[in-house]
Amino acid sequence: MHSDRPASDVLRTARHAASAVAKETDTVSTIKKDLTQPTFQGQMDSAVFEPVPSEVGSLYFYQPLLVETHGPGVPDLEELESYGYLSNVRSLEEQHLGSGFVLAYACQRALQEAFSCLLLPPENR
Repeated sequence: MHSDRPASDVLRTARHAASAVAKETDTVSTIKKDLTQPTFQGQMDSAVFEPVPSEVGSLYFYQPLLVETHGPGVPDLEELESYGYLSNVRSLEEQHLGSGFVLAYACQRALQEAFSCLLLPPENR
């Protein structure tokens, strides 16, 4: 590429290219610096801070969810063990106990799914 030219010419060309790149990066960095620094000099003296308007709405009122399952009621968590339902569910491993999982939750969910729509009227099927 530069094998036919003297070394001084090659060095001069390389220095010229490097200085052109340095000038370009300096102008880009000054433009970025000007854009990133906020200009609050004269604005802070005349700034007026007003309170944030707040809207007061109605307070939250909890209403329990009522689900119509069209089937018999499911026993409470305490009743599952006394009725013997928990003997049909596999035992929990140690990793499940650490997360707060209770064996009765799985049993109650299975019963809810099994009892759902057992008493659904024929016209709705």
